[in-house]
Amino acid sequence: MNLHSFSVKNFRSIRNMEKIVFSNINVLIGKNNEGKSNILRGINVALTALIRHGTKKRPRNLIPRRNDESIFVWKRDFPIEK
Repeated sequence: MNLHSFSVKNFRSIRNMEKIVFSNINVLIGKNNEGKSNILRGINVALTALIRHGTKKRPRNLIPRRNDESIFVWKRDFPIEK
């Protein structure tokens, strides 16, 4: 599976992110607390949902989590003001 582009809306600290187009090598650069990790978490949630839908199995998380957290936690990942 190749990821060509990605966009996300209303996920954690990201309200609306226009499409990011990927190439063979990508680097996320930005100040602290700008949402770089949340972009990666969003990609993880999306790819995990696609894999689960396609295989009907529960794969291991694509990004390891502490304490075996769920991929998407509604109270944590959906913005409070929404």
